[in-house]
Amino acid sequence: MKIIGLTTGEHKYHIKIMKENNAEIHNMGKWPNRFINEFFKLPNGDIYITESNFYAPIIIKKIIQRKKIKVVNIAASPKIFLTKNSIMKWLINKVDLMLVEGVFGKENIRKIGYKGKTQIIYPTFDKEKFEKVNVKKDKKIKIVTIARFDWKIKGLDILEKAIENIDCEVYVIGKSKYKPKTNKMKMLGELKKEELLEIFRKTNLYVQASRFETFSIATLEAAYSGLPVIVSNNCGVKEFVNEKYIFKNSKELNEILKQNKFEKSFNFEKYEKADKKIKIIF
Repeated sequence: MKIIGLTTGEHKYHIKIMKENNAEIHNMGKWPNRFINEFFKLPNGDIYITESNFYAPIIIKKIIQRKKIKVVNIAASPKIFLTKNSIMKWLINKVDLMLVEGVFGKENIRKIGYKGKTQIIYPTFDKEKFEKVNVKKDKKIKIVTIARFDWKIKGLDILEKAIENIDCEVYVIGKSKYKPKTNKMKMLGELKKEELLEIFRKTNLYVQASRFETFSIATLEAAYSGLPVIVSNNCGVKEFVNEKYIFKNSKELNEILKQNKFEKSFNFEKYEKADKKIKIIF
């Protein structure tokens, strides 16, 4: 039984899943080489563990060649859950097993019509790499958020609207084209780990305002660094966050921020007890 793992090489957790299932890992690269590898240089195997949309070419191959292969997809990209494309939905339903992050992932993969098998996984996190910071009690709220790539999915506009009448500073980390209308928001771009920790040291709150987030490793990084975390109702990590720090829209986030009384909001014990086995089960 030959297991093949197809990856972009960017997601260490996905590669870990592949390795723990004894997969032969193939880095598919970036465009245009990625397109060539997807459709013309796919390695032969019995089971494929895929990420991103790599399940599509495998399924097309499976249908055309009538091969008895199994496809496992790590459903972590918001694009899978938010797709309205009928062809993509049809292809998704040809996946034999979806690995979904948390209860939130399972609920939402069903909402788009997936009827196949699901297996819940929880991202692992090396807490030793993130030192505890002394969260300063400050009248001025100093927020950090991480918003890579698609700012709309990451909800930067929701966060900006929520802080309109709040005396605060917001530090946005990550590559994003969002252009804030307020000077309260500082776009810092990509940071190295030590630079990220330095921002954690100077802030007193982490906010994840995503319109959709399967989980959120950044929330774990902030929580384990000692920052209180506030997350949207559309973020999978919410099952480990105190409900009074979960919001549905900018108005609710604004009301939470106005209180300016933030305690530790993350349930470390519940997260650490969550089953993090990632052996695929058919």
